[in-house]
Amino acid sequence: MLTLHMRVLQPEVTRFLVAEATSTYDAINQGRLAPNKPAVLSEAIGQRTFPPDLAELVTVRVLRAAEEAPRCKAAKPARFAGPHGCWEARHRSVLLELLFGVADRDDDLALLADVDEIASPQVDCPARAACRLSSRLGTPRHHLGLHRSCTCCGGAQ
Repeated sequence: MLTLHMRVLQPEVTRFLVAEATSTYDAINQGRLAPNKPAVLSEAIGQRTFPPDLAELVTVRVLRAAEEAPRCKAAKPARFAGPHGCWEARHRSVLLELLFGVADRDDDLALLADVDEIASPQVDCPARAACRLSSRLGTPRHHLGLHRSCTCCGGAQ
């Protein structure tokens, strides 16, 4: 499914940033930190079985629950699993680190989604147009229907 979504978005996207986990949320919620699934994308890229033209557009970071848990235990409240727990926050943090590593223009647009929620180009284009319009007019993004903390125009407005 990921390859299909990437193919659809490929003409519009300059980079795909992926946080891939070796543990499912269900396993984490049950307290199992050992890997219970492979890092399919990373392995496919490493074994050169992923389409090379897409692989060159992908930056992926693998999250391993056993390595991330100590970071989360220092957090308050010390919640690792569950909705909005530290495991989910670590995924978001990694994606932001990746984003800040590649975002270099004021009109960069980042769309964050699970594989089954990836937007089509029909969604991307209006969002990018609204972001550019916001920049040109000096209008806060939220006045155009974009979230206040949208990073597509170089930070919060």
